[in-house]
Amino acid sequence: MEKNCTKPQNLIMIKTPFKKIMFITMLIIFCFSCTNQKQKELASTDIIKSVENEVVEGEYRYIINKRTGKIHTYHHGMNSGMSDNNRLFTNDSLEIILQDESKDLCRTCWAGIKTNLRSYDDNALDTIEKFMRLSEFAEIDMETQKFLMCIFEVGEWYVDNVYTYLGGKETVASISETAQKLASASAQNRWQKYLETYSNKNVFRSESKIMPVAYDEKLNVPTKMVTYKCDLFESVNYPKGKKYDIKTTNNILIYENVYKNNFVSDDCSKFAAAVYYYYINNEKLKSIDYDIDLWYTQSTMFSDYTDLVNYLTSTNKFALIKLNTLNNISSKENTTELKAGDLIYRQRHVEFYIGNNKVVNWGRIHKTYTINKTFHLENDGYHSSDPKDTNIPYTTIIRFKGDY
Repeated sequence: MEKNCTKPQNLIMIKTPFKKIMFITMLIIFCFSCTNQKQKELASTDIIKSVENEVVEGEYRYIINKRTGKIHTYHHGMNSGMSDNNRLFTNDSLEIILQDESKDLCRTCWAGIKTNLRSYDDNALDTIEKFMRLSEFAEIDMETQKFLMCIFEVGEWYVDNVYTYLGGKETVASISETAQKLASASAQNRWQKYLETYSNKNVFRSESKIMPVAYDEKLNVPTKMVTYKCDLFESVNYPKGKKYDIKTTNNILIYENVYKNNFVSDDCSKFAAAVYYYYINNEKLKSIDYDIDLWYTQSTMFSDYTDLVNYLTSTNKFALIKLNTLNNISSKENTTELKAGDLIYRQRHVEFYIGNNKVVNWGRIHKTYTINKTFHLENDGYHSSDPKDTNIPYTTIIRFKGDY
C-alpha cells in the first residue's frame, strides 16, 4: 500500500518539472516565431521606414540612401560614409525595392549584382540617368544599349543646345519668348550668345528672322528648319556630306562652305535622322551615310519601305513593322508590345520609345530629356495619352533588332 502510494507520488514529482521544461520550450519557440514574423513583416514593405538602433551585420540585405535613393549592399552602405540619418535598412528583394521609381542602383557597389554597366564611364552613366534608371538600362541587352546611348547622346545635345522647333519662320521676339519659357538653361544661354553676335547690326529687330536656315536646294528659298552647328558630329571623323552655305532668312550669310552633316535641324524627323546617322557611324555599319539626310528627311519617310527605311534595314539592325500587317513578319519581331529603341510613326510625327512610358523626340521645345506618355493598341495602331497627339494613331514601327 505504501509502495502504491509512493509510486504515484514519485510520478507527480517527475511530471511537474517536465511540464515546466515543455512550457519554457514552447515559450521560446513562440517568441522566436514572433521575432521571425516581425522580421517577415518588416521585409514585406517596399522600404523599411524605421529599424532598431542595433543592427547586426548580415541581418539586412540592403541599405538605401534616403537622400539619393541609391541602393547599396549592406557592407558598402555601412562603409560608404553615408550618415546614419540617411540609412534605410531593408530585407526586401531588389525586385521589390525597384518597384519604387525613386530607387536605383549605387554606381559603386551596384547593389551586389553583376552588370556590364561597370564598363561605362561616369560621363556615360550621367547621360543614362537623365533618361532612365540604371537598373532599367542594365536589363537591356548590350546591342540595344549601344543604340539607346546614341538616342541619349543626341537627345542630350538637342536639349542642351536647341531652342527652336521649326524656327525658320519665327521672329527674334517670338524665339526669345519661347526659349525663356520652354528651353533648357544652357539652350537659352546659347540663344543669348547668338543674339549678341547681331546686336550691333541693322538687321537685329524684334520682328527680324535671323536664324540660320537650310535653304530649299531646288528653289533656293528658306525652309522652316533652323540649322544648328553640332559639335557632337563636328569633332568625329564621320562622312560629312556635301558642302553648303547656310544663311539666315534675311539672306545674311552665317556659315560659308560648310559640311552639311556637321549641322542638324530642329524637328522630329531630323532628330531621328541624326540618331540613325550617329549610330550607323559609331558602329561603322556603312562606309557612306549620305542616304541619311540631316536637313530634308521627312517623317513620312519612316512610314513604309522608302529609300531611307530600305537603307536602315540593309544594315540588318532594323526592321519595319506595319501594325496592320503583324501576321506577315517574323516571330521575333511579331509583337504588339513596344520595345526600347522603337521609332514610332504617326501622321506628321516620329519619336523614339525607350520603355517605361517614356519617349525621346524633338517635336517640341523642351528642357526635359524625356516626355512621359502611355500607349494602348487599337485596331488602327497605337494611341497615346498625350493630348498633343490628338488621338492620331501610330501606325508604323522602325524596330531596332540588334543581331536577331
